[in-house]
Amino acid sequence: MARSEVVVFLDAHCECNVGWLEPLLYSLKQDPHKVVSPYIDTIRAESLEYRQSPPRLQGGFNWRLEFSWRAATTVGLETDPIRTPIISGGLFAVTKDFFLKMGGYDPQLNIWGGENFELSFKTWMCGGGLEILPCSRVGHVFRASLPYSFTPGPSDSSNVREDTVLTNLARVATVWMDQYADIFFAAVNFPSHLEVGDIHERAKLREKLHCKSFDWYLQQTFPELQIVSNDTLFHGQVKNSGSLMCLDVISSPSAGFSLGLTACHGGINQTFHLTADHRLRRGEACVTPGVNKTLSLAPCLSPVTWSYQNGTLQLDHTDLCLTSVDNELARLLPCRKATLDDEANIANETHSEPNIRANSKGSYIRDRGLLSTSKLETFRNDDAFQHWKFDYSFNWKRKKRKG
Repeated sequence: MARSEVVVFLDAHCECNVGWLEPLLYSLKQDPHKVVSPYIDTIRAESLEYRQSPPRLQGGFNWRLEFSWRAATTVGLETDPIRTPIISGGLFAVTKDFFLKMGGYDPQLNIWGGENFELSFKTWMCGGGLEILPCSRVGHVFRASLPYSFTPGPSDSSNVREDTVLTNLARVATVWMDQYADIFFAAVNFPSHLEVGDIHERAKLREKLHCKSFDWYLQQTFPELQIVSNDTLFHGQVKNSGSLMCLDVISSPSAGFSLGLTACHGGINQTFHLTADHRLRRGEACVTPGVNKTLSLAPCLSPVTWSYQNGTLQLDHTDLCLTSVDNELARLLPCRKATLDDEANIANETHSEPNIRANSKGSYIRDRGLLSTSKLETFRNDDAFQHWKFDYSFNWKRKKRKG
């Protein structure tokens, strides 16, 4: 058992910079009911080159509970503490008393994955806070492969690493995310052979600490995360496989909210969802055909619906498909049947919509996002400009697993 008032957690593959500890200790002295993280710089695994990270970053995540860095929503100097919804997990300091009061780590989270979500959710929801301190700098080696293996669990699945991480995340979601856990389970198409284990002790901890709801957490710390309704089949950026550009709202209300293509940035103007009634929506508006095969946003009054099959967005009752033109225009052009060199291709997109990006040979790499091995597929050049990918899909048959 640690005897110090403060405990610091650091991954082994870190290099602490000059004066890294003092800002962490000072912040905890000011408020012992929070968890503080150093600002994480990058150390290249191949050369050990130390690279300073861009300023004013905070943690974020999507409904698959995939952590990512994003621009801080609060304005401040480069040296000001950054309030963050979540920390990366491998580097932080906390007072021992507060860490133990919060229940420490969940002993049933196995090997790796999910611990930063549990720590972050319960810290905010149970009376604490999270900060990233730019005056504390620690370099982290980002490795291409892990130096350890994942021990096979009780399932017969060969995807041991993926199953372990999914089970950990599902356990966190079940305990802490309330009704929003259903969005996670739908987003990852949670495998039926996995179980979250006994959660009664963690549920009792949450009750004992009088923790707030996950709805409160979202409103107070991460209002930018868009809530996904249970009629949503696909959601997020709509990225073209040929141009690698994303569908975007490129004009003002006075110009009719016309749509075009811009570099993908994940902002609200690039967030669309396809619903069970085949509407392609952004917020409360629907994507509607305009003059000269253009597209715009309009109230969802007219019966404009879309079919999304094998990556193609086709306007129903027509032979017109959404097409990338000149890397900047979104137009409705006659549909071209795609030819893929893998007959399995993307017929399974109804359940798992992969990321697609160009490689150096002109092929496209499909990456299912959650620890899966990438797979190569080659599109004809013209077909690729009618092939679109949403950030993620939802299988609403996967409900929250009871522990």
